[in-house]
Amino acid sequence: MIHIKSVLTLCLFAFMCSITFFFALSTQFGGGEMNDGKEAPEEEANSYFEEVNYYLFNNNKKVLHLDASSLITASLTDEGNISFETPRGEAFGEDESEVIYFRADSGNYFNSKSLVHLKDEVQFNYDKAEFEAKVVKFWPQKSYFAAWGDVKSRTIDPTTQDKLEINSHEVQGWPSKKESLYKGEVRGKIIKKRVYQQGIEFESDTLKADLQNSLITMNGNILMKKQRLTAQSGRAEIFLENYNKKLKYYVLYDDIRIEEKLTLRDGQPLVRRAYSETLEGFQSLGKIVLSGAPRVIQGEDVIKGYQITLRENVELVEVDDANSVFQLKKGKQ
Repeated sequence: MIHIKSVLTLCLFAFMCSITFFFALSTQFGGGEMNDGKEAPEEEANSYFEEVNYYLFNNNKKVLHLDASSLITASLTDEGNISFETPRGEAFGEDESEVIYFRADSGNYFNSKSLVHLKDEVQFNYDKAEFEAKVVKFWPQKSYFAAWGDVKSRTIDPTTQDKLEINSHEVQGWPSKKESLYKGEVRGKIIKKRVYQQGIEFESDTLKADLQNSLITMNGNILMKKQRLTAQSGRAEIFLENYNKKLKYYVLYDDIRIEEKLTLRDGQPLVRRAYSETLEGFQSLGKIVLSGAPRVIQGEDVIKGYQITLRENVELVEVDDANSVFQLKKGKQ
């Protein structure tokens, strides 16, 4: 005969054992609040948004505005950093009239540094300057940017309206000063506003464009091409405002080598080569002046002097020196 009291006692005992076993497992695997006497760390929560129209202000002043396909903010940090995908927007300088417009595949904004960091297929522009690069960082409040990777730029000199197209490995810029510094296999050209005016193509290691003063300065392995004239040197300056003036338009320094293709009166071609330490080019006068041990080789003739002036596409050579040396081909003396 089964005693009901005994059966109930056994069931109650089994139930209590099950409860004890369950709590033992929970404590062992950290499912509760007890974990070696330490409190489990709270995970940082981020906020995620899609198809965002985002504005950032600081002391009621515009800092950043962008549209993005997605945006993430780190809400539990003091940094106020954000990351975004396919941004299209604008960053504002200390003066809100100084605006950089940009677009890219992705980017970040670091609030503590007031830094916009853009990556992949980056395009940005301000005033009369346009840039493309793979990576760009700019600090709008400091009116400064840096860009790397297959840099391409198109800028316009505000005084002469000359267009400058320049490619390089990297560039730094100061928009408020209208200055840019290009580095690494710099290649470019100056395109005049009027199509009939001569432009210049150039190459160098570095180039500084100071468009506030209409001045271009180049350094290292310089190559300049101007119609039939090709020149190489260590340093160069181009004064954009002096194109139509009776002033030097460009100046070359250090180990200058020139090659010019002439067409003689009888239609025969002639290659003229020249060497010097300094070259001054006067665009409106169509002449270049060589100084610093200048030497000209024209066909089989060699001419040396204190200062030598060459006219573009003209065989005549002007020498300013009482002690000039002429080594002329037989029959020309």
